[in-house]
Amino acid sequence: MQQKNFSELYKPLIYLSIFCIYYILFLNQALMRPGPLGDFSSDISSHIVRDNINAISANYYLYENWLKLLTLDYEPMLHMLTALVAILIHVVSQNAERMDLANAMALILSLAKLSEFIIIKKILDSTVKLNEVQSVFVTVIINFSTVLYLPFINLNIYFPMLSPNVLHNPTAIVLTPLAIVFFYWYIKLYINSDAATYKHTIMFSSLLIISTLVKPAFTNVMLIVIALYYLFHLKRFISRYLWHDFLIFAPSAMIILYQIHLISKSNFGSLAFAPYKVISYYTEHPIIALVQAIEFPLLITCISSIKSINKSDNYLYFSWLFAFIAYLMWSLFYLTGPTWFHGNLAWPYSLSLTFLYIFSIITYVKILVGNDRSYSFVVNLGAVNLSFIFLSGLNQFIKVYLGGSWL
Repeated sequence: MQQKNFSELYKPLIYLSIFCIYYILFLNQALMRPGPLGDFSSDISSHIVRDNINAISANYYLYENWLKLLTLDYEPMLHMLTALVAILIHVVSQNAERMDLANAMALILSLAKLSEFIIIKKILDSTVKLNEVQSVFVTVIINFSTVLYLPFINLNIYFPMLSPNVLHNPTAIVLTPLAIVFFYWYIKLYINSDAATYKHTIMFSSLLIISTLVKPAFTNVMLIVIALYYLFHLKRFISRYLWHDFLIFAPSAMIILYQIHLISKSNFGSLAFAPYKVISYYTEHPIIALVQAIEFPLLITCISSIKSINKSDNYLYFSWLFAFIAYLMWSLFYLTGPTWFHGNLAWPYSLSLTFLYIFSIITYVKILVGNDRSYSFVVNLGAVNLSFIFLSGLNQFIKVYLGGSWL
């Protein structure tokens, strides 16, 4: 009883600390305030006010007709939310417009990162039996771990490996908790069990629409994942889930088509086939970069396959399918617009790493809790590996937090 009361006391303090840490980071990024290592470099400022490109940003929603903007903005959800919160802040603070928008976006992004932490902890608690301290500790590891960073090979802390914990792109930050919720609970209810109802379907359809309006990176790949799942499980075509899936995915697919139409009309360019064109901007060793990104999830997947762990839950295997499709998109295609826009097809791959790291780390913890002495060498290798990717994540976070460029 005393332990439960203690955990209920310190959990809000942990959540508040997480919120405050991220709020300081995102406010600095929004204001582009200089830090000890240089100017804060991120995409957050450009989503507040786009000064040099022909695209919609949050400040448009303070003055323009929203119905008109919704027909032009292919990632409107974050911009609308930022404008709404900025209006509320302005009523209270009477600050200048830029400060209102900066505080609004910092608030939204901090809540998104806090939500991601809580969601991952809930998934962990439902999968592995840990005490509260252990659960929080493992969740922190998951939230901070990133791909293995090798300074003598990599030009920067993100590219070309990318990161499962993005800290500079606001739409990717807001999308991540939404995508995790959809990915985990869709597989749990519609793949692993027969428990889904039309109430769930309406909720999932709404969630996917919101995710698509935040950033299409998740929906783009998830549509292909589900299509492939149907091709490999033909009986699903005659199951009751056909109409459930149609209601879930069809509305978002139509939004994707409209977003593609908007992009084709803009100055962002069209889709072009050019293998490794974007990745080659950042490295001469794309295969090494890929190995750095997937080596820990691959090790854990091999261990779990040998030990028949996760044989029926599918989360790790769906993560691999998502990652395979996303990597093909990033490595084989690019957008022919401005140079900075070439890399936009990398976002699904970055999100796939989030899934791989969440479910591989949870699977590894499950192996440790099982206390099976077999394959102890491989398990110890996994511990060393996990330590390195956690330290890589801390290095990434500290550098970005102190104002260092993510480039």
